[in-house]
Amino acid sequence: MDWGKHINFLKKRAKKGKRSPAFESMPKLLESVRCVWDAFNELHKQRQVNGLAACPLQVGDIVHWLDLHQVCNKDRRLWFYELITEIDSAWLYKMRKNKKKDNTKNG
Repeated sequence: MDWGKHINFLKKRAKKGKRSPAFESMPKLLESVRCVWDAFNELHKQRQVNGLAACPLQVGDIVHWLDLHQVCNKDRRLWFYELITEIDSAWLYKMRKNKKKDNTKNG
């Protein structure tokens, strides 16, 4: 299930005491990587689209984000960069997969 589209609905059901197996089985984000997830989401909002599909996040944009948020430690910068690019690769893969599925479904 793609929780992103349905997360608010699922949260409201849970608050009303209604069980939602999809919500209950949703992966939990570790607090230690929340800052990377937040960075990815912020960068994602500025993602370029080339007309056919979304482009990968640009190295310069990630570096600019790290500079802007004063992430100075070399190891920490590398850690952020590697995790953000891994998340981005997974996101792009899922979007391509969804697009193929939609194209197959629509003929």
